[in-house]
Amino acid sequence: MARCGSQSATTPQSPALRTIRTGRWAHGRAVTGRTASRCGCRSSPCSWAAAMRDFVTVEQARQQLRIDGDADDAWLVIWIPAVSGAVAGWLKDRWRPYQLQLDSNGDPLRDSDGDLVLLVDSNGDPIAQPAVIGATLVELASQYRYREGEGDNTVPADAGHGYVLSRAATALLAPLRRSTVV
Repeated sequence: MARCGSQSATTPQSPALRTIRTGRWAHGRAVTGRTASRCGCRSSPCSWAAAMRDFVTVEQARQQLRIDGDADDAWLVIWIPAVSGAVAGWLKDRWRPYQLQLDSNGDPLRDSDGDLVLLVDSNGDPIAQPAVIGATLVELASQYRYREGEGDNTVPADAGHGYVLSRAATALLAPLRRSTVV
């Protein structure tokens, strides 16, 4: 088992790896079917960095931005993870950006430890919610168009602080977010 600051532990691909636990996995790209690691710590930087993955590819971003060449790839390589992280952080819970496995009644499945089970693709990577992919693409387009922070990215003075995403991206994600007010 990998701990904070250590490298991922290499494990063989097995059905057990296809169940990604939402509470205790850490470091790297979740579970790819070849490498998996878990971390016993619950510190925010550790768990959030570990759960993070890019929600879109460079090719998807190019299509959204209508970029034909690779001249902006350096920008995309920086901003895709940045926007993916902002989207994941805005949703608050590590599992919320991803689709959940459901039982025959439509209720989310839980593993033996009570953790939600994410739906994964054939590589063992969690499948992002369509709204998360859309919001990531919309936010990338906003950041690309208004690189200096003007326009769509400007937060009006009466709105306060704490807005990390554009209005369009926030509108797409609002149904998925855990409410702060109880």
